Amino acid sequence: MASTSVPKKLREIPNSEHFFCKPTWKEQRTQPVLDQNAEYGKRKIPEHETLTAALQELAAKHGHGFFFYLPTRSSLTSASSEDRIPPERQTPRVISADYPDMLYADYSWTLGDQQKFLETSHRGRYLKSGFLTNAAQFQCPVTAIQFVDRPNVKINRTTSDSMVLLSTDAALFVMRTSELEDQFGHKGDQLNKPSYLWNLDAVEKGQEQERRAKRLKLDMLQGYACGTAEEAYHTIVRRCSEAGGDATITVQQLWQTIPRPSSQAASSVGTMFGEGSNAEPPTRRGEIRRRGADRRG
Repeated sequence: MASTSVPKKLREIPNSEHFFCKPTWKEQRTQPVLDQNAEYGKRKIPEHETLTAALQELAAKHGHGFFFYLPTRSSLTSASSEDRIPPERQTPRVISADYPDMLYADYSWTLGDQQKFLETSHRGRYLKSGFLTNAAQFQCPVTAIQFVDRPNVKINRTTSDSMVLLSTDAALFVMRTSELEDQFGHKGDQLNKPSYLWNLDAVEKGQEQERRAKRLKLDMLQGYACGTAEEAYHTIVRRCSEAGGDATITVQQLWQTIPRPSSQAASSVGTMFGEGSNAEPPTRRGEIRRRGADRRG
């Protein structure tokens, strides 16, 4: 009987030039990446976070751009205070429509930055890509990105034109919200989307006129399709720097859409966007020991 390989947690994976970035989109989308949760068990990392980490590896390789992931909306509005991010603050009942899943900052890496990145563990690189653990400079302009990996995920109409990534089994579609709205319209504060991208058999369902319209839209969408993370990286960088692709929000504005952690929780984990020097956060055990020493002192 063939043995099934159990994915390792990030902290258990030896350092290498890249880990998150895969050669094909199918591998990219389906890779199982695990981190350690608060109970020392395994936590599956969401797809938009692994994609961000993959894009970050490519940004370091090519020397341009910096990517961030943000917590999911569900983690920000969880009923259990222990599950909230951050847990010590009350969360607004409604998260702003401008709240993104990912961010892109126009940044040029130095050779020193690139070398430090390669010397950092895969878990350290993943944490450096987290906005709440490694926030960009307060006035830094960034491009907001919404990530959609299922047909039931909503796409918001944002205050400023932003980017949308549609992740399907076949490809990643990189679009702007204005382009999506032009092609598919909107309903209230939500953009319509081509749900058949996640079920191509649906293209051939319905009346002939409807099928023809869906085929034409599907052909049009191929111009936005990326077959690898590498292709997606170059497309995002190009589209964020071209005319009309200006930054859509500042970090200061972004903070106004989400509950902020305390200054201690928001300390840098050691990248060019912060002042810290240690890319690996302390362990819970070490934190407990320090608290005990503080009480005794």
